[in-house]
Amino acid sequence: MKTAFILSLATCGVAALSWACGGDDDAPATSTPGGSSSSATTAPASTSGAGSASATSTSKPSTQAKLPADACALLTLYEVRKLGPTAGDGKKTNDPGLGGQPAASCRWEWSEGTSSLDVKVSTLPPGMTAAQLKASLQADVKKTTANGRELSGIGDFAALTSYISADVEIQVLVNGLWLDINLNGLGARDKQELVIALAKAAAGRV
Repeated sequence: MKTAFILSLATCGVAALSWACGGDDDAPATSTPGGSSSSATTAPASTSGAGSASATSTSKPSTQAKLPADACALLTLYEVRKLGPTAGDGKKTNDPGLGGQPAASCRWEWSEGTSSLDVKVSTLPPGMTAAQLKASLQADVKKTTANGRELSGIGDFAALTSYISADVEIQVLVNGLWLDINLNGLGARDKQELVIALAKAAAGRV
């Protein structure tokens, strides 16, 4: 179940974000993704003594990869069929990205357990940093207790959450983009290791 992401601007002009999520194994799996982006910051000018010159320093913005032309190309049908042997070809969807940002998305469906796998790549909202996204994902993991954890070796940072047994979601910060892999269907939590393998494969192709 994708976690609810709330993006708000504090009155001081600093972007802030929080994650809202909840539910149990009896709740339906619904979701709204969330994230952040990196941006250049400017340090205030400093002066020392009379007649001294002002100095302004600007940090270098992080490099952001381009969105893939086709999110369905991030996974092969062979890879997806390790989750669902009767999965059909991936179909492009028109899901919006973080905060309405541009996104590339794809869905695979199969009959076993009435399951589906969604993969989405999105740019990050203006003014949001990678550090903010990472902090939010870490907070999200803590809310899921035994069914959430950070993952190593996938992108720049990755986190797995599973609020109900029929849903597993992995969110990845990779090359300045947000990658989301969501398995929905009966027994999804039991297949989380397979979803992790898919997340690693997709992140390597972003």
